[in-house]
Amino acid sequence: MAANARYFRYIAFLPGLDIPHCLSDPLLSSRLIINCKLHQIDYQVLQELAPGRTPPTLGHSKWDGTLLGRPKDAYELAHRIAIFWQSYYGDKTRSLMTGLPANYDETVDAHITTVWPRTLDEYISGTAFDVPYSSMDDLFDGSTPVGPLNTPFMMMFKGAALLDRAHRLTALERAPPERDIQALRDAIDTLNTSFDTLVTGTLLDHQGTPRSKSRNFCEANFRGLIMLYGLVAKIHVTYIRAFEEEEGAVEARFEERLAWASRCADVVVETTRELDAIAVGMNLGGKTPGVEHMCFMTGLLLTSASVVLVDQVHKLETAIAQIAPDTPARALLEAQLQEEEEKLDVIVGGIARVRETFPILARTEELLSVGDL
Repeated sequence: MAANARYFRYIAFLPGLDIPHCLSDPLLSSRLIINCKLHQIDYQVLQELAPGRTPPTLGHSKWDGTLLGRPKDAYELAHRIAIFWQSYYGDKTRSLMTGLPANYDETVDAHITTVWPRTLDEYISGTAFDVPYSSMDDLFDGSTPVGPLNTPFMMMFKGAALLDRAHRLTALERAPPERDIQALRDAIDTLNTSFDTLVTGTLLDHQGTPRSKSRNFCEANFRGLIMLYGLVAKIHVTYIRAFEEEEGAVEARFEERLAWASRCADVVVETTRELDAIAVGMNLGGKTPGVEHMCFMTGLLLTSASVVLVDQVHKLETAIAQIAPDTPARALLEAQLQEEEEKLDVIVGGIARVRETFPILARTEELLSVGDL
């Protein structure tokens, strides 16, 4: 909302604009952003403000003739880029939460070429203009950068984009081309590799000041969120229809899905352990560590993983009911059932943490607790 407010200050001069209505209407705000060309701040547009560059003559800038006109400086350019990606992320998460179509729908009019965001300091110093150009198209053609070129917020936007693409392909009535499925798998793998590169060797300062600990709470939750995006996108890929179903393919996809859902439970354990470690010595007044820094999407992503685990629990319960008591086969299945129920309890516990900030998740938590989801 803060980013949107800054954006609407840019266009407050437009006659007859109802600013409060714009701020509360995602469709109108996204269409305004598209009309202002904030979704197409590509390499050429970016370089117009690069240090040492001579600005284009009047009529030769892509900004000329647009609603906003040219940005005054790198600071304003950085805000325009950040505002677009803030709007994009809000649009995609709203679509994932509600099932409603996304406004940035990958049509020709909404084709996104805006560079991935960098930090404000990078734009002010000029280093952002030296970073190799990369945008949404690169995410799905195998050329997206890995490693230090990524930033945490960039990873979050990429995670939302990949999950949205997986969701779209899953919803198709006919099987999509295999190349599209493989491109999505490759993009998710690249995201995971980028994440590993981004966080490897990064240790949180658990002995820092209260302010640094607050920042560490935010980082820990943020890491967990990015990891869940990649895992849940992988879960959705297993739901995509294949052209030809080979014998055993459905069960094999379920086993793959179950593996990613189990990894989601591991992420909850790892994140919870990290948050608890950060909270050592702090007086939280009975609050859950880091709860104020949690994101609703974390609860939604964990719900997707929980559905898979619930399916597995029901499968095992059905199989156990068909086997005679006190047999090795039944004992083995009962042990597996206990393991899956423990994973499900971990997921429910993760959702319960997020529910403290977002009470709407209480119903999901309740359904999972009784196995009715």
